[in-house]
Amino acid sequence: MRTQVLAVAASLRLAEHLRDGGRTADDFAAASGIERSMAFRFLRACTKIGLIASDDGCTFKSTSRLQALHSETPGSLRNKAMVLGTRAQYLIWTEFLTAVHTNQAQAERALGAPIFDYYADQPNEGAIFRATMQDVSEGVASESASILDTSTYSVAVDVGDADGALVHSLMQHNPRLRGIVLDRPENAAAAAAAAKARGHADRTEAIGGDFFKSVPKGDLYLLRFILHDWEDADAIRILESCRRAMNPGARLVVIEAFFAEPGEAIPPNMIDTQVPLFDLHLMLAVNGKERTVAEYSALFDQVGLCLIKTTPLSNGYVVIETAVA
Repeated sequence: MRTQVLAVAASLRLAEHLRDGGRTADDFAAASGIERSMAFRFLRACTKIGLIASDDGCTFKSTSRLQALHSETPGSLRNKAMVLGTRAQYLIWTEFLTAVHTNQAQAERALGAPIFDYYADQPNEGAIFRATMQDVSEGVASESASILDTSTYSVAVDVGDADGALVHSLMQHNPRLRGIVLDRPENAAAAAAAAKARGHADRTEAIGGDFFKSVPKGDLYLLRFILHDWEDADAIRILESCRRAMNPGARLVVIEAFFAEPGEAIPPNMIDTQVPLFDLHLMLAVNGKERTVAEYSALFDQVGLCLIKTTPLSNGYVVIETAVA
């Protein structure tokens, strides 16, 4: 219930409506377009979870918690709150018992289609999902770009990265680097638009394709939050596609969350429950899984790649660099 209340608060831009001071339920109903009596009941519920405050039960004021949902707050959680309230994200959990019995994704059972096909047919939900992924990507991409040395590379291929946030961060650091963004055909136009918005249109090619079948030739391959969407056999197929296309001397970079090994220190910004719970969510959604670094290394070994460097990021992810063995 709290998830849905937060999702509606984000969707209705409650933080923006209350940013300049207290508002009554009638004020909020008029501004947001929702039904008047429901506006009061909704705001009353929001006070009980600390999202807003009211001294008299009539006038409602923002809190610091609500401001996290404001679209202009640095690190805003607005898109994340909205996506967790969408059908694609919460209906799959109604099939969790089936999933633990079968070890199979339940998106098709819950949604009527595999989750990415569902998003293709539901563009509004798909847009919220992509916006959320972009929010998560920005910090990861910026920090990764400060770590990765691209000085010897000419073409970086961002595999399955929707709008290509990572490759654009690298291109910002290296004005000689050209970028290719490969994603599903329905995402190619958005990737091209993102390149134009960042001023990189002349150095970027957006391609709609299937990374199981082939990927473009390049010197640096970027797989950010890709392999965790797939079970081992499919992850190996993706890596094989990249391995076949790699130019001599090319490297492949994987960026993912990871399970710490027994006794291994947990990154300071990683919540101890975060990775195990998201691991279950990945299984429910796409038959995916989170892995240890050693498990990723075992996948690399099977396609003729070797792990050469790992760099933890400040937000709990890890950058894994590989090269041809």
